[in-house]
Amino acid sequence: MHCLATGLLLGQEPAASETPIPGEKAFPGRAIRVPLGVKESKPVIPSVEELIEKSRDAKVEADRLWIVIEHAKSGGISLIDLDKDGSCYLIERERFRTGGDSPFKQPTGNFVRFGKTIPRALRENMMDLACRKSVLFGVGGVRPLSKVESTRMRLGVAGNYGRSVHTSLLAPFDQYPEAFREAVMSLLATARAMPLRKTVRGLVSAQFIDPRQAKRLTVLGGQTLVAVRDPGKEATVLPPAVAAARMPGRMVVVENEEDWQRVLSYLSGGTGQVKDKHCLISVGAHCYRLFVEPLGE
Repeated sequence: MHCLATGLLLGQEPAASETPIPGEKAFPGRAIRVPLGVKESKPVIPSVEELIEKSRDAKVEADRLWIVIEHAKSGGISLIDLDKDGSCYLIERERFRTGGDSPFKQPTGNFVRFGKTIPRALRENMMDLACRKSVLFGVGGVRPLSKVESTRMRLGVAGNYGRSVHTSLLAPFDQYPEAFREAVMSLLATARAMPLRKTVRGLVSAQFIDPRQAKRLTVLGGQTLVAVRDPGKEATVLPPAVAAARMPGRMVVVENEEDWQRVLSYLSGGTGQVKDKHCLISVGAHCYRLFVEPLGE
């Protein structure tokens, strides 16, 4: 009886065969057996500094950039709007006061300059540096040591006519990489040599509004919400209001008289009486506050 039981147990063990059994998949290697009680280790989450270091050479796709420079102690602002084809607007306003720590010397006046004289090497270097993630997302996290107000800068880039937009935080000028600061100073110096643009009617910029806030402003506040028609994703020429909405933070220059009258119509809510310098617009499913600044002769 004992021999019979032992034979039955030995007979249940499968015989090793080099020929694969039909209908079964052959595994390339042996299965890894994990002993009971052993837990799998969780992956280590990298820090923000490590992610920035790894993405130092990573870039985004863009064909337009704009830079906003807030000069120290004066309230003066320089805005550079550069297209990949070399078209450049320079918008400057208010007089720079002496004694500030800004590396720029702000001239007197409120004016707009335009030209296509930016050297190719300069604009290509500028676009290359501005599209780096280390520049776009690597500033703004360190507080300035000095309590004295310093020059601050904000950067924005866009691709595919505003369908892809990335912006940096408003941060002290010294927090940006040295190569980028030098490129900005060279670009500003070159742009200031461009001729004045006397045909500009005004400037338009937009700020995104949360849908709940837009509802409070329109329903409870009684403000008018103007629907602006979007020409679509395939449009290569955008109206000023649509261009400003697609690229919040960018200052859009309006030169065409028809476009300017349309913007004034948005301000008046269709009544023809302009009271404020901003209004609420909806482009598609999103709402924005549209800021308008007319420019005199």
